[in-house]
Amino acid sequence: MIVLQKVYKSYKDKKVLINLDLSVERGQIFGLTGKNGSGKTSLLKIICGLEKPDSGNVRIINNTTGKPVIGVSLYETSQLINELDGYTFLNFIGRIYKIPLFETEKRILELSDIFEFSDVLYKPIGSYSTGTRKKMSICTAIFHKPQLLLLDEPFENLDATACRKLITLLKAYISPEKTIIITSGQTGHLQQLTNNIAVLSNGRITDLHADPGFQKIGGGNKILPETE
Repeated sequence: MIVLQKVYKSYKDKKVLINLDLSVERGQIFGLTGKNGSGKTSLLKIICGLEKPDSGNVRIINNTTGKPVIGVSLYETSQLINELDGYTFLNFIGRIYKIPLFETEKRILELSDIFEFSDVLYKPIGSYSTGTRKKMSICTAIFHKPQLLLLDEPFENLDATACRKLITLLKAYISPEKTIIITSGQTGHLQQLTNNIAVLSNGRITDLHADPGFQKIGGGNKILPETE
């Protein structure tokens, strides 16, 4: 479970997250939408520890001792190493997480086949198109099969075929021991994955039940009442 309580975050004079409360249950796909600049990326960075909130509490509760293994793909693909080819980079990820060599090789081939970038697998990442870099970022996040997967605008810059394959992959990936949080401005894709969708607006999270185009949040995720 992920629990955020009274989280504030600002950059200079801009308040991004205001007294934000949120609870996401384990085993869920949780979708978060909102306008550009609404704070979706900041929220993911706070959850995974890349940034600290100005105030408030963030707890990631695992069913075993310690925090769960986290995988992150941010909208900015700066976590990629442009000088390395795709194969070497993913092999490097496998070594970081101490994945056996045979399993690493298997995952590289499977993911490059799913996302159809086998033809550039041995070319420098810096030469990749924007869409292929996005695919590589997603592969990096999911490569070590994390218990908590955070995907920031994963459908951005992907063609329709790649989006369908990503949706299929995530549906197969989720399990009672895994949790996925996805931000996206393309709510149609989120609706294909979950009815647990919220909107981030004016620094706060609300559900989408007021909009007839969306389903109300369900499945155990809670938007906790705000207190000033």
